[in-house]
Amino acid sequence: MSEATQTRLGALRSALAGLDRYHYLLALGLVALGFALRVGGLSGYWLNPDEGIYYRIATETDGSHLQALIFSNAHPPFFYLLLLGMAGISENFVWLRVPSLIGGCLAILAVYLVGRRLAGTAGGAIAALMMALSPGAIQQSEIIRPYGVLLAILAWGSWFLLRYLADRRLKDLWAYALLLFLGIGWHYSVFIIAAGLVPLFLGMIIARRFSAREFLHLVLAHLAATLLAVSLFWTHIQAKLMGQGIQETAQDGWLSIFFPDTAGEMLRCFQGLFFVSFGEDYAGASLLLFLLGLIFAGISRAYASLSIVLGCLVVAMIMASLEQYPLGHSRHSIYLLPVILIPIAQAVGLPLRRSLKIALPWVLLLGLISLVPRSLNSLSGVDRVKFSRVGEQLSKWDTMDKVRQILEAEQDKGRVIIMDDKTLHVMIPIFRPEWRRLRRRPGPPLYSHFRWGDCWVIYSQVWSMRGAINPGEENKSLWAMVNAADRRLPQIGLKENEDVLLFSAGWSRPLAADLKRLDREQPPGQKLLDGGYSLNGMSILNLNMPRYLDLMK
Repeated sequence: MSEATQTRLGALRSALAGLDRYHYLLALGLVALGFALRVGGLSGYWLNPDEGIYYRIATETDGSHLQALIFSNAHPPFFYLLLLGMAGISENFVWLRVPSLIGGCLAILAVYLVGRRLAGTAGGAIAALMMALSPGAIQQSEIIRPYGVLLAILAWGSWFLLRYLADRRLKDLWAYALLLFLGIGWHYSVFIIAAGLVPLFLGMIIARRFSAREFLHLVLAHLAATLLAVSLFWTHIQAKLMGQGIQETAQDGWLSIFFPDTAGEMLRCFQGLFFVSFGEDYAGASLLLFLLGLIFAGISRAYASLSIVLGCLVVAMIMASLEQYPLGHSRHSIYLLPVILIPIAQAVGLPLRRSLKIALPWVLLLGLISLVPRSLNSLSGVDRVKFSRVGEQLSKWDTMDKVRQILEAEQDKGRVIIMDDKTLHVMIPIFRPEWRRLRRRPGPPLYSHFRWGDCWVIYSQVWSMRGAINPGEENKSLWAMVNAADRRLPQIGLKENEDVLLFSAGWSRPLAADLKRLDREQPPGQKLLDGGYSLNGMSILNLNMPRYLDLMK
């Protein structure tokens, strides 16, 4: 070995020793980095329509109506209970985003600890760095959604589970059991993780890795989570979700691409998981590191971690193929991020543990990958699929300040204001306290209303209303809502109103898009729209209702 190589190996050995010596400072620095990348997003944007749903639940004061709202939505109750507690302190929606920030930062620390236990300090540091920099994790740490806290629950749960399997300390088992219980009550994706752990436990039981007492402890540790899961299945999943509108919308709507029917589609969904987790630049590199990590884990006989990763991914793929839970480049798959970071940590750290002669070229290769990550997209096949990221942050504060100014200027003019349910949830903080009087009513009359000063605010009970009438979807149209409202509220003369103020917000705005298209098709003198505003995430139109209704005939 040349003197130069020995010098490099000595420097690498010193660097690794330094990482181990100051690993707590390293962990603190990674968490601080993650916090810095996330905290600015808390107040950077107005809430999106889905956040509006959670905001509405958090600030609901009617107990019976609150229960109906919770069970009409797709998540277990623990998430909503936390929001209710937070809203008891402050109803500011930026404050309600704080748990996501805290959860996202705690997840970084847990990923570091898991990676360090399995693959050394370097492996844990790289895994935690990727969690800190993950575009998907950052996004979910800035908004009112359950995923930020979910990442922390899953990452810390895996940490305590791995510690228990290695050291057999009961306090680690009970900590894991508590987190599993919280996870089951927090988000239904934890059902997939729990099912993915079954092969690990079965294998260890068959191999007689548990004593009789340890087996009893294991059963008791899973008892509370199992009872909660069964209860939620019968009272919420079976009764409120399966075969209902939420599931049908997911399977037939924009989530349909995350339910693969073929092996090619499954591969695309699997690649999409790395896209949403690490972004376009690092999707290919992270996928290859993941695959290398699986190989290294097998060579190193790290069977427990290998079983956890493969078990969770296989169950996730099965659930996606059965159209029960989406898999791919959407936020719904971000729960798998702590899982796929385990092999990535092993890919980085295990070679450094085996031999410094292997370590030096491996470190150089990793450094090269970090400099030119996109070059690996073609090797991993990621570049063959066109993924697109769905933004969570739609409207900035200045946009909604403009909307507020428009509304306040119209408040004493007695105008009729129309919007769909999605738009209402964006604007609830503006309409306080009037929105507290709103109540969902299933089926006819297709709308609800309230007073905003002298104005009538009429909103559709359809989440995303259409301006045109599509065959078989007449009840989702503005035409159907106007007819229903006119029968119940004849005093406001809705059908004869030539100056209706219409708002449309959200990711897609078919109501505004349909009306603009219909307006362009009309000759001069018969236009439907008389000006308006097109803002970031919001369309505001002045609609001539008689002309619109004549056209729909």
